[in-house]
Amino acid sequence: MRFGVLLASGLTLCSAFAAPAQMHHIRPSTMAVVVLPDRATQLYARFSARLTPRGHFWVDQQSQRLRSGALDPSQVTSEAGQGCAGAFAACGGDGDIEGLAFIVLMQATNDQDQDLQNIMAGVKAVNNAKAQLRNQMQAAQQLTAQLINQDTQDLKNKLDSMNEMSEMTSMRLQMAMDRRSKFIEALSNILKKVDESQNSIIKEIK
Repeated sequence: MRFGVLLASGLTLCSAFAAPAQMHHIRPSTMAVVVLPDRATQLYARFSARLTPRGHFWVDQQSQRLRSGALDPSQVTSEAGQGCAGAFAACGGDGDIEGLAFIVLMQATNDQDQDLQNIMAGVKAVNNAKAQLRNQMQAAQQLTAQLINQDTQDLKNKLDSMNEMSEMTSMRLQMAMDRRSKFIEALSNILKKVDESQNSIIKEIK
């Protein structure tokens, strides 16, 4: 099962806990998840097999820059042009430059997928904890008026703290998914160029 499907399922699960109007609740189920085509994975494996140790190190660096926002997806190809000579044993021109850019974008996308999984796990844990606190609040209502006031205030303070965490997590999730969408958009452009280059080579051979 592809991560895109898994993530979509996770997003649906996160919206399963219905929160009262006065409580903040993370509802990421409306966020679109783009699934990578099988051909992208195949090309990634083929291009990665040609990387030198220095190339692997360079790709890791560029992937981290992408994920941190220090490098824009539109700049990956120009960066690849400068790093291509050391990344492959022999850099064969535009095709290899595009291949190297493709590797960087794919690795950044894969790493971003892992980040999204971690964020979703955090979202689920927070929502579960909030559901438990709501149950405890309902149980507290059966106590005496004095205990209700004391326990309810304590639980309310905990919920307020978790509401702040939920808002921050929701923002992180949106930013991570927006960044991933940019990666995939740039990756698709590179994939198109790679296919065009290969088709051109095949025509010349024929």
